[in-house]
Formats: sequence, structure tokens, C-alpha cells
Amino acid sequence: MIDAAAATGLFDAAYYTRTNADVAAEGWPPLEHYIRVGEAEGRRPNPYFEPAHYWVGGAGLDPPPAFPLLLHYRWVGEAAGISPGPFFDPVWYRTQYEVAEDASPLADYLARPDRGARLPSPALYAVAWLMPYRASPPEEDRFARFLDDMPDASARHEPDAGVIAEAGAFDSNHYLINGSDVHAAGLEPIQHFCAFGRREGRSPNIYFDTRWYLRTNPYVAALGINPMVHYLLEGERAGRRPVVYFDPVWYRGTYGVPDGKSALAHFLAHRRSQRFSPIAEFDLDWYLRTYGEDVGRNRDPFAHFLMAGTYDDVRPSAAFDWPSYRRRTRGRRTRHFPWTLDPTVDNPLIHKLHAEYR
Repeated sequence: MIDAAAATGLFDAAYYTRTNADVAAEGWPPLEHYIRVGEAEGRRPNPYFEPAHYWVGGAGLDPPPAFPLLLHYRWVGEAAGISPGPFFDPVWYRTQYEVAEDASPLADYLARPDRGARLPSPALYAVAWLMPYRASPPEEDRFARFLDDMPDASARHEPDAGVIAEAGAFDSNHYLINGSDVHAAGLEPIQHFCAFGRREGRSPNIYFDTRWYLRTNPYVAALGINPMVHYLLEGERAGRRPVVYFDPVWYRGTYGVPDGKSALAHFLAHRRSQRFSPIAEFDLDWYLRTYGEDVGRNRDPFAHFLMAGTYDDVRPSAAFDWPSYRRRTRGRRTRHFPWTLDPTVDNPLIHKLHAEYR
């Protein structure tokens, strides 16, 4: 069994020795200790194989295999797409990095001298952008270092939630109002979004459209990473919009948002102050002078326009004749079936923005 386990390429002797000081102190050869004692005690043979997780992920492995779980994973589980732990996805890794069908994705990752330059799982995407892991050289496995720094499994929740929470770009009220099942799941709203909601197309706030962001950034969808986290770590800096009616480049330049602060988070925190516009095409001062009585106090003027401009000939500025644009591009405004209109599509300004954005 020891020779068979060694042949898999899944045992990291240096890692096992470093994380199990008692093994060296007692004079055990690392792999022998793992096969004879360590696996039964729940010790990991590498940073990504967790025996207890694999046992559960393999449908309980009932009846239990007559050989070590590490061998069961290599001979049976990996081909079946079962993950060795919560932070390595063999199916995803094989697809992203074109690993041969007869090769082990996990062994391929562990054997690479530049493993820190690859993602073991989309769940760890954010780690590559977090300090101190971002500064790690390619030959260092920064993801394993992150997992070592979080030895408690409950603390190793996918780091996406921490990125979103720190940015201040999550609207719990919006998420809960639009997802009555979140309470039943027993998770905090951000954790629910990271674990389930983003895969279901739910949005973390009114100015981030999860499905639209994935459509307009197909490489994010192909990677399978959290779209909101990608926006906060890369997308906003690259000028990608979280929704067609928020322009982060224009907003940051117009309102002097400092580096290191998300333009979207800044707007979300101040949108009810009636001092900030999400896009250049929305003349906030003119809109408040013209429709301020309808908008009222402590309300988001653009959110008002989003609805009012869909159902009535309400303009975003004096410079553009949106009723004429509506007639040219959308036809006559329906009076009998207004509930069929979608403000994120049928509002004339939004329709124009969709046509122009690439």
C-alpha cells in the first residue's frame, strides 16, 4: 500500500512533515505514518486532500474501501469527479489546464514547480489578490499557505465573502427581500450569495447584475469564479461595469474616489444622499430640479428614474429627447400591459446603454 500511495504522486512528504511535528519526533517515515496511522486520524497527505471531506463527498463510501482513502480517490473518486477536499476541484482543474484523461489533476498540480501560478479551485480565486499571499513567488503555493493560516475548517470559508464584506458592496436588505429562502438556509446573506446565490444568478445589490456581468465578461463565467469578487478585484479597475447603468471609471474620476476604495461601494453608501450620479448620462441636478418633488427625500434619484422612465416619459437630462428615442427604437409605450416592461431593458436610456456597451 505504501508503494502504491507513493506512485500516485498525491503524498507531499515535506508538507506532511511540516504540519505534523510529532511524526518526525517519533522517527516515522512520513508516508508510512500516513498510511498506517495518519489517515485514520484525519491528517492530510497534502494541503488539498481532507479524509473526512472525501469520505462524505464519496457518499459515505459505504461499505468503506479495503484500502486507504487516498488510493480510493486516485483509483475511483477522481475519475468520478469527487473532490478530495473543499479547495480542489479535479473536474474544473482538468478543464482549465487541459490535463490528460489518464493523469491525476491533483498530482499534476502538486508536481508543478510553479503551482502558485495556477488555481486549485475557483473557490480560492480571491486568495491570489490578498496580501500577503499576492506577493508570493510562483514557486510558493500561496493557496496552501492560506489554508495553513486557517487551520480551523470553519474559518476557512471561501475567502470571497471576506472580500465582498470588506469592500462594503453587499446590500443584505436587498438580498433578503429578493430571497425569502435565505433565512431557511441558516447562512449569513453574504455567505449564502457566495455559496449558492451567485450560481443561481442572484444579485448582491441593485447596481450589480450577476447574470449580465457574466454575459458581458464570458471569461469570468468560463473560470467559474465569483463574479462580484472578480468585479471588486479586477473588473472595476479595468473599467468593466457591474450593471450597464453604473460607470466606475467616470464615477471615480468625477467624485474623486480614492484608490483602494470601490467606486461602486462608495455609490451604494451615498446613493440616497442625492449628491451622486451613477453615470454621466444622468444629470442629477437637473433631474432633482425637474422631478425632485416626486423623488422625495432620502431616496435614490436614479432608482426613481429607472422605474419612472420606463412607464412614463421621464427624462434623465434636458439634453436628450428620450420620448423620441423610445418611439424610434422601442415603439409606442404600452398603456394596457405596463407590468410586462422590464426597467433594466425597456427604460429608453437603459436600452441605449445596452446597445453601446461592449
